[in-house]
Amino acid sequence: MAGSDNRRRRSCGHGRPFRYLADGHDDVSRVWRCGDRGHVMFDARRLLLDLFGLCLVAAAVFMVVSLVTFDPADPPSTMAYPPNETIRNACGAAGATFAYAAKWLLGIGSYVLAAAVLATATRILVRGVFDQPVLRMVGWMMIVAAACVGVQLFDPGLGGGQVIGSGGYIGVTLRTLADRHLATPGTLILIGTCFLAGSLLAVDAVFFQLLGVLVTWPLKLLPRREAAAARVPSTPLVAAAPSPLP
Repeated sequence: MAGSDNRRRRSCGHGRPFRYLADGHDDVSRVWRCGDRGHVMFDARRLLLDLFGLCLVAAAVFMVVSLVTFDPADPPSTMAYPPNETIRNACGAAGATFAYAAKWLLGIGSYVLAAAVLATATRILVRGVFDQPVLRMVGWMMIVAAACVGVQLFDPGLGGGQVIGSGGYIGVTLRTLADRHLATPGTLILIGTCFLAGSLLAVDAVFFQLLGVLVTWPLKLLPRREAAAARVPSTPLVAAAPSPLP
């Protein structure tokens, strides 16, 4: 209590004490208001979160641009010969190195990784929270792994022609382990379960909202179709007049 009273008696420089805006949330907010003038200082924690979110957005854009402009002949890639004398990747040598490593390790899953970084940045910037980072990281890893195994299972030659396969080294390894112990239906069940569990860990409420929309949307269309059918007037049947006898 003494620390709280001392904190509330701080001055803003105009001879008026600060008033704490977020009582009971000392570890979340650092916003103070100056007397009756209503001057508000910056929320240091939110500012750091916003900067972190912007860094993640920049990282996601860098990842996407590097992957889209990937050239197999750019060093250090050995997928094409002869190598390019000048790097053609839009992000330079760093982009070429990242794209080659990501495609070798994850294949098409590298785009899912970029989407995960962008989704995390959006959550931070919009909601201002970065809670349970370890669980969310595990969730996104499960989603990326499911994507790698899925593309490796359905189309191994997809995505730029990397020799190891469209799922990268992770996809090939996990599919080999799955084929050794499971049949194709079991592998599909494992992929779906991994994707759903990862979605629950990574996006929790957003996943439930999206799932609810997908489930309830067809149900909402049924009453509309029934109402539209009820508004259409039915054409009365008119009996044909009997033809006169000759």
